[in-house]
Amino acid sequence: MAAPIPLHPRHELQCSAQLEVGILRPNWLDGATYLGQRSVDGFLCNVWEKVDFITYFEDVVTKRPVHWFFYTGREAHVMTFEVGAVLEDSKWQAPVYCFDNTTKTSTDSATHSFLDGVLKGSAVL
Repeated sequence: MAAPIPLHPRHELQCSAQLEVGILRPNWLDGATYLGQRSVDGFLCNVWEKVDFITYFEDVVTKRPVHWFFYTGREAHVMTFEVGAVLEDSKWQAPVYCFDNTTKTSTDSATHSFLDGVLKGSAVL
């Protein structure tokens, strides 16, 4: 899966990341340690840790994934996409340039170095 990642709301700069994904088996949490409940991204979540590799947060009500935290420091917040939907808070609305048919990229090596750190979970700000 390749996804454009806006780097900063004031800069029309984005990149794509190739993420290897697969379908999880229904029993993928077998052997995981239950850590209790925690509020994440506005959801009350069950929290599970799997072999010090990943901490997984699922919505208590729907059992849907809400957040993933990997041992590398990389985090993933699960969002849904609804065609034509407008978010209430303007800070969460995707920038207008994201809807253009043109792609804006940067070839600056410092930017690429920073991106490598972000994508590997080791960026220093």
